[in-house]
Amino acid sequence: MVLNSTIEDNFIKLYISGVTNLKIDFTLNDDEINQIINLAKFHSLETVIYQAFKINDIKIPAKLEKEYQFLLFKMFTQDAELESISNAFTNHKIYHLPLKGSVLRKYYPNPILRIMADLDILFHEEDLKQAGMIVKELGYEVEHLGGNHDVYFKKPYMNIELHRALISSSYELLYNYYLDIWNRLDTSNYLVKMNKEDFLIYLILHAGKHFATSGAGLRFLMDLHFFFLKEKDIDMRYVMDELKKTNFDTFAEIVITISKKLFDELYHDDFNLSDDERYVLSYLISSGTYGTYDNSAAIGVSKENNENIKSNKIKYFFKRVFPSYKTMVSIYPKLKRRKLLLPIYYLMRICRVIFKSKSYKQQLNSINNVQEEDLERIKRIKEITKVRSISDE
Repeated sequence: MVLNSTIEDNFIKLYISGVTNLKIDFTLNDDEINQIINLAKFHSLETVIYQAFKINDIKIPAKLEKEYQFLLFKMFTQDAELESISNAFTNHKIYHLPLKGSVLRKYYPNPILRIMADLDILFHEEDLKQAGMIVKELGYEVEHLGGNHDVYFKKPYMNIELHRALISSSYELLYNYYLDIWNRLDTSNYLVKMNKEDFLIYLILHAGKHFATSGAGLRFLMDLHFFFLKEKDIDMRYVMDELKKTNFDTFAEIVITISKKLFDELYHDDFNLSDDERYVLSYLISSGTYGTYDNSAAIGVSKENNENIKSNKIKYFFKRVFPSYKTMVSIYPKLKRRKLLLPIYYLMRICRVIFKSKSYKQQLNSINNVQEEDLERIKRIKEITKVRSISDE
């Protein structure tokens, strides 16, 4: 998504307004309003921009009003479903840890500001089968089994991801950091909790995973704001020492600083950001909620060492088509201890990608469209944040 600086600045002004309830005087024409709404959807921030429009007396278009009402109804449904599911797991004496949005939402003064697509829950590996049976009894159908999480769906829009690990084994650095996660959790109840420091670390590492592989959007900046607004006396020395183990300590410092400057300080037209911070913010704006294929392609091509960009594109393309055995195991768990079957699974992957994956052509185009300026952009982002590779892909 290509943006001009005026739209970026106006969107960030509205973003700040929606989060802080601060009225900011400026005007928008109809075309700018449509661009703002599209950008809000790109970042899953429709409800924040809706609130900002109300605060700043901007007429709310019918399509945004309709989306807000839908998301409000979806939020109530998700909350009710999570309570029902969690009670069922507790009744069956299954330890379970809700993750991401369902936990973050509780930090918000108005929970509708924090919309989410899925309910994510972590389990012991040995409990996943029973957990799956329970959600099926509650009306869910299997959508996908295997990999980092099993996925279940219930009409019209309820998605549940039952995780066997906090982060996929294909991201080796972060996966290894969380190998002992159950030793760090409060398991005094079957509904398990993280302490505030470890929750902050997970919030940063989850965003960092997206940032390092395809880009991360703006939403987690307000997650950080509302987390720090509610949680006090956080042991930041412990947090930063732990993040150093994963090479995300500099990234954490930058995004926490950006969040504080946007939401905690007195409003400034230039947001009071340094050049490096503004560069990172602009990258976040261009990345959407979970990153983009264009960012992923540029990051992947940037890892190759040939001087010729065309050769690097080809090399990266083949890595995407034929991932490492370790990555293939994370996608197809049945491959574990059956390495001789790898060629068959590569063939299965190719067939699935060509005949079933709607994103195949888009990913191929993204790789083909990588230019030198894209690689320079990624290089600068890495220099500022010190983020390194978290996988072998």
